[in-house]
Amino acid sequence: MADTADFKDDDWDTFDTKCQRPGLTQGTAREGLIQQLPFNFSLQAKKRLRVASNLARHYIATGREIEAQMMIHSTVGKVFEIQHEARLSQYKNNDDHEIPKCTATTSEQFIKWLEAFNTWLLLKMGVRKCPLAWITREDAQRPATLPALVAGKPYTEEGGSILGDMILFYDHDHPLYPEDNKAVYAALEEATRGTRWHTSVTTHSRKRDGRAAYTQLSSNHLSDDKWDKMIDDAKAVIDKSWSGNTSITLESHIDNVRKAYQDMSSAAEHVAHQMPDDRTKVKDLLKTLETCENSGVKAAIANIKLPTNNLRDDFEGACKLLIPECPVAKKITVSKKSMRISDTKGVSFDLPKKTPSGLDVRYYKPREWKRFNRDQRDEIDAHRTPEDKARVQQNGYNGGGGNRSNGKRKKTWRHKKSQKSFKSQVSAAVKEQLKNREKEETANKKDLQELAGFVGSLISDAAESKKPSASKMSDKAKGELAMAAAVKINQIVKKSS
Repeated sequence: MADTADFKDDDWDTFDTKCQRPGLTQGTAREGLIQQLPFNFSLQAKKRLRVASNLARHYIATGREIEAQMMIHSTVGKVFEIQHEARLSQYKNNDDHEIPKCTATTSEQFIKWLEAFNTWLLLKMGVRKCPLAWITREDAQRPATLPALVAGKPYTEEGGSILGDMILFYDHDHPLYPEDNKAVYAALEEATRGTRWHTSVTTHSRKRDGRAAYTQLSSNHLSDDKWDKMIDDAKAVIDKSWSGNTSITLESHIDNVRKAYQDMSSAAEHVAHQMPDDRTKVKDLLKTLETCENSGVKAAIANIKLPTNNLRDDFEGACKLLIPECPVAKKITVSKKSMRISDTKGVSFDLPKKTPSGLDVRYYKPREWKRFNRDQRDEIDAHRTPEDKARVQQNGYNGGGGNRSNGKRKKTWRHKKSQKSFKSQVSAAVKEQLKNREKEETANKKDLQELAGFVGSLISDAAESKKPSASKMSDKAKGELAMAAAVKINQIVKKSS
């Protein structure tokens, strides 16, 4: 069976041709040379022969002696065929994986980058159509005694797949090892170029020894004390309490805990550390929520502790039950739904009022106002409120009616936003509203203060940009100015509706 490893796909094509046209053979003395009949093989048989030869080469490459039960097509062969085709597909897409660049400035960031680089090594194929991780594996020499294969599978439990076994058991004495080793060096040099980690790589530039560069890079900058610190930092995150009184949602808190356990697991691969089981994780998570007084969260904790729910040993299940009860997330949702800039009490949303002849009593742009004759303008103006008329006269143009100029605007209307005009308009609004401020209803006070803060910032920014001396205005004066402007705007909204 080991001989089938010598047959590659091209060899099987030649074999098939020979079987279809076997050539001449010696017949009887009278017949002489005669044409042989074809040796017919079914398509299924040809396909299985190809799978068997690839499987035999895999066993030999990973240092394993071939036995009969290891070549059964109905079990081992089918699994190998699927994974082998996936391996070839990954090799075809080999250029899709970009080298992760190292931008780390601290040891913690370097650890994260190294994890990303190790993932890249698992994806990037070398010339042997094997992930480059076989170059950087922990033990250069494969075990003298290989672990047993999983029953009915072409790989070991340690490897988990044929690619896993290739990474663990490919021989570093293979003639193509130097090619993949150089590829690893080139990737490390490119990834760390321009960083303080680059020196550890370029030390091996003469031989372009990727394995040596990777080993030195890891040993120099990933000592045991750094892994211990990573574990300590993870514990601090896991033990951090959450009360629900901050802007951090319960989902974000749990995500931080999950990430801390992942960091702890990564560090545990390099230093001795006992990872907690799910029951311990649930216990620690509930301990961080002891300061939360929200009834929904407390009810979820009580359900988790019930033995019948079996959630004390299910960390993800407990998280799934807790997250919907987050009071912070609920506040954010309600806030978004009820967001507004002022109170709408007393504000009408009816359609604009109409005159007896059907004209809308509303603001008209200058071009619209010009289309009305004098009688129509008088009719519209007669139905305006005194406040609307006063506003039009104060503005000095007839876009909304009231000022008689036959629809012609003053030529200087575009310059009304000058510094002097802006200051006088705001001053007039302040004086008018300061007299009536004490008479306003207190029901709208909170919303008016919110609007006043917004308007006040706009007034302050505009005043400072127009006149530097305005910055000398006291905070109290600015607050009164903002509040008055807010009241005025609220009245305008009511009247314009």
